[in-house]
Amino acid sequence: CHVSLAQKRAEDMADVAPNTFDVVLLSSIVQYFPSMEYLLQVIEESIRVVKPGGMIFLGDIRNFYLMKAFHSSVQLYQATPSLSGQQLKSKIDRKMEQETELLVSPELFVALKEKHPEITHVQIRLQRGKENNELNKYRYNVLLHIEAKPGKVITPTVESGAALGVQEIETYLREQEPESVCFSGLVNSRVANDVELVELLSQPESKQNVQQLRQFFKSKESKSIEPERLYELSASLGYSLELCWSAQGSPELMDAVFVRSELAAEGIVLTPLTQKSVVGGNWNNYGNNPLISQLRKELIPQLREYLESRLPEYMVPSGLMVLSQLPLTPNGKVDRKALPVPDMASSVSTEYVAPQTETQKILAEIWAEVLGIEQIGIHDNFFDLGGHSLRATQVVSRVRQGFGNELTLQGLFESPTIAGIAKNIEVVRQLPQDKTTLISETEEYERFVL
Repeated sequence: CHVSLAQKRAEDMADVAPNTFDVVLLSSIVQYFPSMEYLLQVIEESIRVVKPGGMIFLGDIRNFYLMKAFHSSVQLYQATPSLSGQQLKSKIDRKMEQETELLVSPELFVALKEKHPEITHVQIRLQRGKENNELNKYRYNVLLHIEAKPGKVITPTVESGAALGVQEIETYLREQEPESVCFSGLVNSRVANDVELVELLSQPESKQNVQQLRQFFKSKESKSIEPERLYELSASLGYSLELCWSAQGSPELMDAVFVRSELAAEGIVLTPLTQKSVVGGNWNNYGNNPLISQLRKELIPQLREYLESRLPEYMVPSGLMVLSQLPLTPNGKVDRKALPVPDMASSVSTEYVAPQTETQKILAEIWAEVLGIEQIGIHDNFFDLGGHSLRATQVVSRVRQGFGNELTLQGLFESPTIAGIAKNIEVVRQLPQDKTTLISETEEYERFVL
């Protein structure tokens, strides 16, 4: 067995001959691509190097249509109970403006069949998992079949899944015993409340605060379905299951295709979404721009420098913020009450306290480089500044290089401020040389499960 290993950029396949591989695997990396254009470039190169009958697997993709639902869920969890709905909405909007990962609409991959006729079939599947967390609620996997010639293409009959529960589906399958059937428009319990929260906050007349919203969803009854229950049901009745986002377009809905296991093994199962006719158009509409947050951070200091060179000091605004659009009243005028309050560190609410000790100053420089923010206070929360697990890993690595101590990811999650980490470093310096692991100190922050 010959194995060749190379480290290179994802799109760099120029030295790979056409029709070389059976499978190209892009697992949990699409979200780190810089743009939609780059993703399309990687897919195009992957198609070139895959053999006829092979496939491209793209895993752990974040759903663009659930972007606001995700941030709404996180902010509702983290917010103080007394925060108003309007204030919560502003926090959600700011977090969306700060998004640095690429989110992709599932329909992009259906539209790719028009751009690349080599893609004969597309399969889109919800992420599996029983844990109700960010890693499976908002993500999905894609299989692009290249010049495939399956023994059979299975196109099931479609039944309305509106208001159906697991029991009704089980009864149908037992009584009707279909070879294949699709239940369209089932309510996905993983994201139904998050999508409804987005709708509630979009209503101008909504007056509920965070505590009231939490209580509303806690007491709310819904005939939604946990996706894993459908997999358990299909296995118990001898069916194979294809579970996909719904072709109806509502992000909280899903389509479930049940096919007899022996029949599914003979070919490719189509869902309403993958049969949908989707025109490519502007490819950028199928996702967000993850670079926009960095561009905003670069624009603000440039704009401030420009203003300071042309205006007297008292006329230079104390705070600047870039918005994708201005909030409007129902009459079409600027809604001044809905405008977010500008600040110097990506909408961080803590009062700025400058680094004092040498340790704090070095840590502030590390954070500034990783996060791309000029001014960081010692009490600013790393994750409120736009930090995530990838950036946390970069901080841990640089702290270890700078101080020769072992800062763990868990330590950063538990003490996500410069003050907390600096205090831990000072504690470690007092320990014997053979005990160099930074431990978490007494500061506590409310966290949500990933």
